[in-house]
Amino acid sequence: MKPLWRSVIISTALLISGIVAVGVAPNLLAQQELAKAQSRWAERDFKRYRMVVETDSGFSQVCRQDVEIENEKVINVFQDCKKPGSFVEQPTVTITDLFNELEKYTAKTECGPNGCSCDGVISADVSYDPQLGYPRQIELKLKQFNFVEQWMHPQARRGAIAKLQGGGCTLIGFVGHKIKVLFLTPSPAEAKKL
Repeated sequence: MKPLWRSVIISTALLISGIVAVGVAPNLLAQQELAKAQSRWAERDFKRYRMVVETDSGFSQVCRQDVEIENEKVINVFQDCKKPGSFVEQPTVTITDLFNELEKYTAKTECGPNGCSCDGVISADVSYDPQLGYPRQIELKLKQFNFVEQWMHPQARRGAIAKLQGGGCTLIGFVGHKIKVLFLTPSPAEAKKL
């Protein structure tokens, strides 16, 4: 009888480990990809650049900014869209700012507007420039939790328990957001120094 219980316990432990690995692996891969991209960006040979960024919040017209940046601070604005608000309404104007925002979404800790148990988390699909590492395109969207993720995430777990006790979800909408870096090049003043 003893070997049967031992094999049941070992099989259960392996099953749980496998389920946890499936839930955790995608987050780790996204974080590793982000770290590699940040490293490539840090190794670039210029500190001054010009870029054009386009943001589509899904609610209004596309916002386009054309800015010049030196040492990750905006020094010149050639085109701007005057929209007050947060990251999702107005483009972030330096690559470092985009990386900082991406850290939040690749960690998958930001819940959707209706809470993690209803919406899941806000995640980012990102494509990075292969040479310089900056994010070329970011698409924010809701990612529903699978069963394991639901119980591993503290906010989602609390929400799921509340739903089981009769609580419901609100109907606050979420429209995916897209950010594209259309153009990025070292500034002419920087190119002369090289």
